[in-house]
Amino acid sequence: MSISVRMVRTGTVRVRTTGRPQPAGRPVPLRRLRLLLARRWTEAMPIAAFVVEHPEGRILFDMGEYPGVGQRGFFPRWQLGARIGFDFRIRPAVDDGLGAWLRAQDAESARPVRAIVLSHLHHDHTGALTDFPDVPVYVGREHWETYRSRLRAEAEAVVPRHWPRGFVPRFLEPTGPAVGPWPHTYPVTADGRVFAVDTPGHMPGHVSLVVRGDEVTYLLAGDAAYTLDELDAEVPDGFSADPRGAVESLRKIKEFARQEDVVVLPSHDPRAAARLANFEIYRPTQGPGPSAD
Repeated sequence: MSISVRMVRTGTVRVRTTGRPQPAGRPVPLRRLRLLLARRWTEAMPIAAFVVEHPEGRILFDMGEYPGVGQRGFFPRWQLGARIGFDFRIRPAVDDGLGAWLRAQDAESARPVRAIVLSHLHHDHTGALTDFPDVPVYVGREHWETYRSRLRAEAEAVVPRHWPRGFVPRFLEPTGPAVGPWPHTYPVTADGRVFAVDTPGHMPGHVSLVVRGDEVTYLLAGDAAYTLDELDAEVPDGFSADPRGAVESLRKIKEFARQEDVVVLPSHDPRAAARLANFEIYRPTQGPGPSAD
């Protein structure tokens, strides 16, 4: 069986324009305040999940958005950032979530899901968790230790109230070899062709997934960058918990892309689906853009 990647759109999101890149040197509280006060919106961006087909079994990377995200009371009242900084659009019967999408596919899609890997725990990456109650879910250990507290999680636009009852993930283990700029990797498959790498910044413990497919190598970037333009310019998004750490992660992704041909697919890039369909190799620029510092 071949190794391939499919992208599933689970709705769209617009963010305040200051939610897209802000200079890394701006303090986090000021970045967050600007996110809340901006009046203009970006264009609609996809909310993507990814399905990795592998001989050892199907692997899901991120779970997309909850179909009920637009319902009253989805977010706690005090989660202002999530409630007013983002505009989610979920179309019934079209953007019904990753679980519904898989059930609607052909018989081949009935293959069991072997594992779920989450880049991070933001609600637009955990939307279908309840659809797969018996599948092991993997996150970075640092990420879970940071956000296992409900109060801390909700302060960062995580919504534990919508996790499966008793949800406790498994941890990715750094037992894989060095790859590119990363001193260790987190194996997901026994053959070493699917593994996670550290890309913190957007949130502590954020990871991306590398898939060495039959046609090309993919890097599923989660929210390490919203778009390839922002990756190229080395500027983090306005919600990043550690902007300077985010810049370092962007630079490592670019270094990896200089060392080998790779298709880089951020979860919210409007052009990600086209890049995936066309096996479009990412060619990084040589340095940061003017707003990176």
